Amino acid sequence: ARLEAHTRPKSGAIALTVPDTASVDKTFVVSVTVTNPSKHAMKNLEVNLAEQSTFSSEYVDPVPTRIEIVPDKRAIDLAAHETRTVQFEVTPSEAGVIGIYANANCLIDYESENANENKKACRDVQALQLGAFDATEVRMLDEKAPAVVAR
Repeated sequence: ARLEAHTRPKSGAIALTVPDTASVDKTFVVSVTVTNPSKHAMKNLEVNLAEQSTFSSEYVDPVPTRIEIVPDKRAIDLAAHETRTVQFEVTPSEAGVIGIYANANCLIDYESENANENKKACRDVQALQLGAFDATEVRMLDEKAPAVVAR
């Protein structure tokens, strides 16, 4: 059996591109597209990628990480309303469905001469902090894709 899930982003300011399927121990690329929703430039915007270990709102014990992400965060600068795509390499260590979550946080260097401008831009960063979620099915290297009976 195969599960298909459709996710809807909370914000158009951040989006994920992941493959539908991947193989154990084979690296694949996840692209995160980030749009600055502000009319101010954003300096040192931290884009994060992580495994989403649970799909429940109730507390569960943390699941051991099943993927390696390189790097797990990237710092970028975005001009007003600029869009940029950053890529991460992901290597799964076991078969199953893995959830992948991306978000962005504004890091303000209060010592910098641009601190006031960056604070203005960071007020609009909530759309990026909401993040984006997607999932990929990880199979053993020699495993065949299941037949889709009906859609």
